[in-house]
Amino acid sequence: DSSAGPQVLLTRRSPTASFGPGAHVFPGGALDVRDASPRARELVHARPDQDAELLAYATAAVREAFEELGILLARGRGDAASIAAVARQLDRRPDADLLEQIAANQLRLALDEIHWLSRWITDQDLPKRFDARFFVARMPEHQEPVADGSEQFEPVWVTPAEGLAWYADDRFDM
Repeated sequence: DSSAGPQVLLTRRSPTASFGPGAHVFPGGALDVRDASPRARELVHARPDQDAELLAYATAAVREAFEELGILLARGRGDAASIAAVARQLDRRPDADLLEQIAANQLRLALDEIHWLSRWITDQDLPKRFDARFFVARMPEHQEPVADGSEQFEPVWVTPAEGLAWYADDRFDM
């Protein structure tokens, strides 16, 4: 939240990305088989209205935000500051097993704090198609987005109106 209203986090894609190089996007990525695993279900806080499919995609969203920006939506025995300190110590590489890391640190993904917003499927005439789920959550206290420098760069907080105005003024591509 800001004095101008709620903000969203955008990052700039790699200039060498196969789709939308250099564009500003929401953090995210593909569903991994581990995101829908029984182990994943053991390591989350969930709401009763979140079915298995939604939980798998929410897990993917939280994992991708962590890998790309170091943001970890999790809870454990400590306060928000201690969770943030643990998050800074974890391995963010995509081949690292986030679930095992959070288990080792007695954390659980806070999927009860993430809410499904929308699903977009790109047009059939595009050369590369996506079936994307969008989620929204508050930024965890004591954490700051730090881009991974390979997939994502330059995280920026903007109100939706600012982002659309910047796009309309050709200040950035989305």
